[in-house]
Amino acid sequence: MKSIALAWRPGTARFEAAGHSGARITFEAPGEPDEIPLDDRPHGPAAGPGPAELLLVAGAGCAAWDLVEILRKQRQDVATIDVAVDGEQQPDAPWTFRRVELRFTIRGRGLDREPIERAVELSVERYCSVLSTIREAASVTYTTLVEDAPVAPEA
Repeated sequence: MKSIALAWRPGTARFEAAGHSGARITFEAPGEPDEIPLDDRPHGPAAGPGPAELLLVAGAGCAAWDLVEILRKQRQDVATIDVAVDGEQQPDAPWTFRRVELRFTIRGRGLDREPIERAVELSVERYCSVLSTIREAASVTYTTLVEDAPVAPEA
């Protein structure tokens, strides 16, 4: 079972969450009324992504990590993996996501495009639990861009 702890305190206009590691993530509490006095820490978008954006972050992170593991097994010489995500929500409450589009950019040296595209497909369609959950409500699409780039030595 996965568990998190979430805290909101009046006057903060943000949430803080922690998972099993104890590491904390801060994100905005959207719609805090203007008349509420706030502490001096970042508020609104400056505090971090909003809850709906965090769902997109979770989907991208889940798929990207699965992709990293698959590409390591393929022994692909990957320098970077970047994922951009757009999510379209319905205009009325509860603002359910109806469309999520992921754009993967994989850079490295001598990359083999076909196995990489298959790896992205597997990460999105089969292995990522977050995208599987999102797919229950929204269409999930993806594109893959493979670019040649030098690989920096690991530190």
